[in-house]
Amino acid sequence: MKDGEKKWYVFKVMSRQEKKAASQLAKKQIEYYLPLRPKKRTWSDRIKIIEMPLFPGYIFVKIDFSTEKNAVFSATGICGFISVDEKPAVMSEEDLETIKKLTASSHELTTASIDNYPEGLEVKFDHGPFKGVTAVVKGVKNKKYIFVKFQMMGQMAVAEVDVMDIEKII
Repeated sequence: MKDGEKKWYVFKVMSRQEKKAASQLAKKQIEYYLPLRPKKRTWSDRIKIIEMPLFPGYIFVKIDFSTEKNAVFSATGICGFISVDEKPAVMSEEDLETIKKLTASSHELTTASIDNYPEGLEVKFDHGPFKGVTAVVKGVKNKKYIFVKFQMMGQMAVAEVDVMDIEKII
């Protein structure tokens, strides 16, 4: 890796500090990505939709690791980074785009037929918001929805999708 080259890294964040860390990074003008998903919260007097991190405890940061890591660590809540073979793990642009497509997709479409997509089958999206992304069939809900799982950074994300958007990988 050349000095001055910015790459995406996955930093660990203290519990429930993801948004605070993102705010601190923004103030420092450090590029970050915190994927959020809507979640319904119920209190005794009201119901509210709030944005929750898709990957609790993690934030994606685009930096030159050798020169900017200290600025990231000075942000509230940042407590470490993901490493592979004792080196900071680099997140590919492709994986980051997959996560962005996953969070951008909030649709729950009905399916025509799920019988040809058993659990464990690897599929690829040939159109729709996940075009080009591969996933594994996780299950079926009420014969209307098909669930697929995406493997990213050692964690699983599951989404309901339209079977018309996928094709089997042979």
